[in-house]
Amino acid sequence: AAKLCFEEPVWNEDFLRALKISNVQVGQISRWEINFLKLISFETNIELSDYASLCFRLQERYLRTRGEKVQFFTFLMNACSAAKAG
Repeated sequence: AAKLCFEEPVWNEDFLRALKISNVQVGQISRWEINFLKLISFETNIELSDYASLCFRLQERYLRTRGEKVQFFTFLMNACSAAKAG
């Protein structure tokens, strides 16, 4: 869903670079994405309140595990932009 929030295309390669994931190949991420979309019958519409709630929960979990606060949307958008530029 985060891919659709950006004004420019975001590819799986961008997420791997931005999140510094080195132990998973981009092809595997793509297969997971395809399998997940099939599992949910390509029904990708969710309520904005549900999406926002999940993002806040992710932020809280990140804070608990890493001990630092991060703005999830801003983090992803900045990291993906930096990955594309680099």
